[in-house]
Amino acid sequence: MSKRPQRHEIIPSIWTYAAIAFFVIAAYAVGGAWLSVEESKMRAIMLFGAGVCAVVSLPVLFGRKTQKWESLILLIILAGLVMRAGYMVYTTIGARGHDIVGIGESGHLDYAYQLFTTGKLPQTYKYQFYHPPLNAILEAIVVKVFSWFQTNQDLHQLFEAAKIIPCFASCALLPVFYSLFRELRMSPRATALALAVLAFQPTFFLFSASINNDSLMLLFYMIAVLYTVRWYNEPTLKNILMIALAIGLGMSTKFSVLTVAGFTAPVFLLILIRRMREKNPLPVVGQFAAFGAVCLPLGLWYTIRNHILFHIPFDYIYTLSRSDELYCGSRSIAERFLTFPIRQLLVPLYCKPYSDYNIWVYIAKCAVFGEYSFERSAMAALPLTLSNLLLIGLSILAAIYVLVRCKETHLLARFGLFWLWLIQMGAYLAFNLQYPFGCTMDVRYIVPTIIVGAAYLGIALDHLKDRNTPAANLLFYFGVAVIAVVAAASTLFYAT
Repeated sequence: MSKRPQRHEIIPSIWTYAAIAFFVIAAYAVGGAWLSVEESKMRAIMLFGAGVCAVVSLPVLFGRKTQKWESLILLIILAGLVMRAGYMVYTTIGARGHDIVGIGESGHLDYAYQLFTTGKLPQTYKYQFYHPPLNAILEAIVVKVFSWFQTNQDLHQLFEAAKIIPCFASCALLPVFYSLFRELRMSPRATALALAVLAFQPTFFLFSASINNDSLMLLFYMIAVLYTVRWYNEPTLKNILMIALAIGLGMSTKFSVLTVAGFTAPVFLLILIRRMREKNPLPVVGQFAAFGAVCLPLGLWYTIRNHILFHIPFDYIYTLSRSDELYCGSRSIAERFLTFPIRQLLVPLYCKPYSDYNIWVYIAKCAVFGEYSFERSAMAALPLTLSNLLLIGLSILAAIYVLVRCKETHLLARFGLFWLWLIQMGAYLAFNLQYPFGCTMDVRYIVPTIIVGAAYLGIALDHLKDRNTPAANLLFYFGVAVIAVVAAASTLFYAT
């Protein structure tokens, strides 16, 4: 097992997140609201910023300083912040977002608008109004603050400021990932490699400009995972209350965050069993009581409200009719789940929610382009598609390698992450079986599997490098090269 890092190395301070918030607000205020930087210029700024980080990283990477990997991590995070904030500035809220629609149409934009204008929760559960309100409340607050300083009171232009919330969440995930990987006892080298995957993963770019609740929900989800690992390492009241807050606030954002309980509950049970063997279970039982006292009211209040007001079930979700054009249930199970038609990956290159039906091809395309088409040539999109497909394959092999060979790896890094992946994929497949629509296949429902894959890849490559055999070194450098190519292809696609 790798040496446990010092606490100051694994907990970015509150000032780290405050700095990220300031960076995102400044990026939008200057680039979006004040100067209204043109898309082409914003892309150039993104490319310059990412390029500077890349150039600076080269002497760091090939230097002989013992702290080079920690320095590289900082540069990777900075590049990821630039890409997310830049994409947020040049992308309007209506360009590539889910269930946003317009004012008066009960989508996520209208949700924030209702709170902005009335200060009251929706009096219906129509369309997206059944979702808990935390994301919309925060967006309405941000828009209200910007309305005090923005002379142009055009509503659609004013509500562009709502992007600050999802962009902050997407950016804040980077130090959360860092903390998680270090808490899992991953070495700085493994952490840097995993972060290099996630810093340039396009799903997080898309999240940063979409005002629906996915980005903020994912932030709370990953904080809950982080503090579950932290509580496993140090089962203190503070750590379990942080889990309770993360899950409760996540459920106040989007109820599906509750799936993280499938990861947290077994860890709770494991520690309880250990304490029972030590004949000292009462302190842990007390912590569980505190957990419930915080998490349950915070997470369930809106669902209970909707049940009382509208008599809808606790597990209610908005669903489409089978007559909708997005319906793909007429395809066989084999066509949807048991094949991988490679031609559909390449023709067309972008997802087609109204005609695509194979879930694995859809995941591969959606992971880099979302559900959207871009006015870019195939020469720009194809390298990203193919390199990312190779990266997915390597992450699967890395997971197998870690499970079989990396016996000194932290228990939750080796098996816990795999269990988290199974929970996510199981829920996703069940969801697609129950609701067979093109939009249901979106990779946004299984983003934690991307994080798991990145972690496994970092651990596996780090382990191979430690073996220091010719074959292991070859595999290490091949894996690093693939990560670098995907990062370059992603940067070039979204910043040129």
